[in-house]
Amino acid sequence: MSSRPSATLRYVEKGDLCSGCGLCAAVAAPGAVEVRLQANGYLRPEVLKDLSPQDDALIAATCPAVRLRQENGEGEDHAIWGPVLKTRVGYATDPDLRFHASSGGVLSATLLYLLDSNAVDYVVQTAASPDSPVGNAVVESLERSGVYDAAGSRYGPSAPLSHVRRQLQKPGRFAFVGKPCDVAALRALSRHDSRVAEKIPFVISFFCAGVPSLKGTRDILSRLGVREDEVAEFRYRGDGWPGPTRVTTTDGRTLQMSYADAWGGILSRHLQFRCKICPDGSGGFADMVCADAWYGDEKGYPAFAESEGRS
Repeated sequence: MSSRPSATLRYVEKGDLCSGCGLCAAVAAPGAVEVRLQANGYLRPEVLKDLSPQDDALIAATCPAVRLRQENGEGEDHAIWGPVLKTRVGYATDPDLRFHASSGGVLSATLLYLLDSNAVDYVVQTAASPDSPVGNAVVESLERSGVYDAAGSRYGPSAPLSHVRRQLQKPGRFAFVGKPCDVAALRALSRHDSRVAEKIPFVISFFCAGVPSLKGTRDILSRLGVREDEVAEFRYRGDGWPGPTRVTTTDGRTLQMSYADAWGGILSRHLQFRCKICPDGSGGFADMVCADAWYGDEKGYPAFAESEGRS
């Protein structure tokens, strides 16, 4: 079988259109593509071996940087929000989870229900990396502790689809949690791989305002006067609503910054280009989407005063 460099990935790179979802690494031949953190602080694919024409064609058909195709579903097909079945406001009935999670804990509570009811065997989601508290990693949560530990926003690069080929080959079914672009890529893959529908019965997303570079996180550390090698734990949000950005150091210090200052003043200024032109920040490809049900001020802008979280 002949092989070649990836014309699709060259096109995506030229237009700076990559979202860093990791699907290209998963669908290519093993070892052909790896998603790695770049000097600019974003995750990007690196082609290590020439791709077969078939692999490149599959990447072109599924990459959310190339195309998004959303089918009209049940319910209202809203001009802004897309297909909507129901919209509800609520929160996790477990007060500890409600407090710990970013926005009322409904997403995490749903995952716990799916595990407890044996609707799925595990959950694929993003959590803090074991190698770096400021980085992200793809985790497979088998029980409550894993879901609880992963609860809370992770405002940095993540590639939750990077291992999906291996996960589709494993026994058992799982719920998938990802950014809207991740979910769009997974839906596109489902049109080419029947195992997606069989193995992933629940696809969950969240409202997304974009992926900041890891440089944004490092900017927060700099303003708090903390070196990256001093960080023992880094939480972008949670433990309140909206909850502070909080850093715990290896020598036991705790420093924090408000959500408005961390996201509004720093992280939002480091968004990758693909996020600035995203047509689906509300996760229209997912079965269920969670978001902050902010209370508005007199001008209708979200009020970030601490309160009990709601989704």
